[in-house]
Amino acid sequence: MNYKKHLIIPITLAIIVGSFSCGTKTDGSDDTSSAKETAETSVQEDTGVKSELPKLDFGGKDFTIFVEDYGGVCGPEFCTEEADGDIVNDAVYMRNVTVSEQLNLNIKWELFTHGWNDRSEFTNKFRSSVFAGDGSYDLAAGTGYFMPAFVSDRILYDMSSLPYIDISKPWWSKEFMEVSAVDGKYYFVTGDACLGLIKNMYCVFENLDLAETLGVENLYDVVREGRWTLDKMKETAAAQYADLNGNTKIDRDDRFGLLMDGGNHITGFFEALEVDIVEFRNGQPEFIYDNAHNTDVVEKLTSFVMNTEGIYFDEQANDETADNSIFRDGNVLMSTGWLNHTESFRDLSFSYGVLPYPKWDESQTEYKTSVFPCYSVLTVPVDSHDKECAAAVCEALAYESWKSVTPAYFETALKVKYANDSDSAQMFDIIRDGISFDFGYVYTLPLNAINDKFKDCVRQEDSWASFIAKIKPAAVEKLNELVDQIRDMNN
Repeated sequence: MNYKKHLIIPITLAIIVGSFSCGTKTDGSDDTSSAKETAETSVQEDTGVKSELPKLDFGGKDFTIFVEDYGGVCGPEFCTEEADGDIVNDAVYMRNVTVSEQLNLNIKWELFTHGWNDRSEFTNKFRSSVFAGDGSYDLAAGTGYFMPAFVSDRILYDMSSLPYIDISKPWWSKEFMEVSAVDGKYYFVTGDACLGLIKNMYCVFENLDLAETLGVENLYDVVREGRWTLDKMKETAAAQYADLNGNTKIDRDDRFGLLMDGGNHITGFFEALEVDIVEFRNGQPEFIYDNAHNTDVVEKLTSFVMNTEGIYFDEQANDETADNSIFRDGNVLMSTGWLNHTESFRDLSFSYGVLPYPKWDESQTEYKTSVFPCYSVLTVPVDSHDKECAAAVCEALAYESWKSVTPAYFETALKVKYANDSDSAQMFDIIRDGISFDFGYVYTLPLNAINDKFKDCVRQEDSWASFIAKIKPAAVEKLNELVDQIRDMNN
């Protein structure tokens, strides 16, 4: 499939008086007014936390933001052409209007849409543009998988040296920033400005109607009581298998306790089971991917995924967006996925709930959440003409998103529009509160896709100890080289 698409969406100050260059209403209604009314139905409650961004005026100049629209699904979290009555769409629309007005900027969004097979076209375009040094992009937004790799190219600016961005504020992800920074230096940021950070959180979907029919205990209570572990998930899943078509073969037409659509769903267990790649000790990175806990995790998880009768691991899954998942057929009790799959489940014929990925064991104090690497980050190219302006835009986008976009999606769309019950709403909070990162996970691509080794080993039913022993020397060398590069950049 060819995903390539270039789209430039300008946000001019004329929007404030009701016109929008990419589309206007033909019925006489005002996009801006209607969007504002829709967005205001779900806003952050007044917590007393305010933005400390000073009053700034950038004279109405053009400001271009390059957006990696991976798979055609990442772009809408940053820009939309017009208001359409959807609460999330309109919150994004109004956020951009507000930031444009507040900073007196003509913000232009340039989207580059691509898929996995043509990913090199995206990386080459962005890299070539910055190497050219013409300042084509003032700011860039890209996936957490691809963007960190540009650190090694020395084309990202040290954002910790810029004014206005206050990563102590709640609209930035504290967990991500603490893990990804080296000696306080960071070259990309994420948080409420990037809606994909929420949308790509891993979770487990439960068919509530099937659970009632089969007499499955209340899994919400299991989660709340701290008993939702890998062993408990296995026990629950294994008890539900049935050969519905009577052909004595395990196939897609049978009933399963758990569905996993492809290897990316294994990655959801990464943070959930407290797997670590890198730990900093006395300021120095240490490769700990081969520790005893990780070895135990991979051994048990391999047996869990590959040898549990009630678990259907679909290696041949053609679509991991949930649109074609057999979960939709009603014969699967649980299915792994990420939160944005709720958008595909709006038309299900049965009630469903949402659970966090399980813990390693009951001694683990918290449920932890991995994020599928399609989440987005913001970064400033080294050739950006006005880096202080870029920093102001980052802070303003994040703050306005925290006030309106995140509540619109998390509190209204997820908890009201998509969720079927109040218990799921509580589970959403547990999932979000458990978000967790590892330095090696953040920088997986420049470390030779190191986090993918976890799912690869499980899928191949390989020995973790021997698997890691083969890649460790090169991984340690890459790790030390990367950290040295981060420390030396922009000096």
